[in-house]
Amino acid sequence: MAILPDIPGLEVNVRVDGFPLTEYQDPREPHESSGNRTTRYIEATSGTTFDIYVQFNPEFQVPNNAVSLAVWIEGSYLVDEIFLEEALRDHLPCAAAINGINKSSNSLEANARRKTAVKSWKFFPFEFVGLEIS
Repeated sequence: MAILPDIPGLEVNVRVDGFPLTEYQDPREPHESSGNRTTRYIEATSGTTFDIYVQFNPEFQVPNNAVSLAVWIEGSYLVDEIFLEEALRDHLPCAAAINGINKSSNSLEANARRKTAVKSWKFFPFEFVGLEIS
């Protein structure tokens, strides 16, 4: 579970089938998290789907406006979630599971009178894939 000393009451886990995975620190990196960022590593099984579970506990100090949680995996930005102040303040403790991304694609749809741009959305669940080392 990733815990940031500067943000008490916020816990983040990577889960498979609802169970948190064991997290590891890189021995070459500082042992303590600092500020609002931390890095942890997990062991994953190829083909399994996972979610990122975020929990706001009662001791979480709700900031003015909102909390933004950005998800980066393997150095790539994937998605972010915004938790509004009103929703958090009135509902602690609360939690959310981020389990994939929605991507849109634009396409042209032929119509008898005109061509119409259509934006369609597709959900892509987070899934561990095999690692090839050469």
